[in-house]
Amino acid sequence: MQFLAESIIRFRLKRLNKEQKVYLALRTIGKPAHSAKITEVYNSLFPEHPSTEYNLHAVLSLEKYGVVWIGIRSTFALKEWGYEHP
Repeated sequence: MQFLAESIIRFRLKRLNKEQKVYLALRTIGKPAHSAKITEVYNSLFPEHPSTEYNLHAVLSLEKYGVVWIGIRSTFALKEWGYEHP
């Protein structure tokens, strides 16, 4: 049963788009973070698809899946944490 569960998780992780992966990286951090920190966590979570800070900043700026820029230079948070775009 555990093997089946792990197989499903691996399958689902392969199907995530970059915006969803960025959301998961920010969610893993658990608090507002600078794009450099988000890139570091993203690359550790998804080493098979590494990305640069520049590319992830562009994805973060799309503000999809509840990601919001909070008014501080290159710092992003999640709407579910109570943050809004200024």
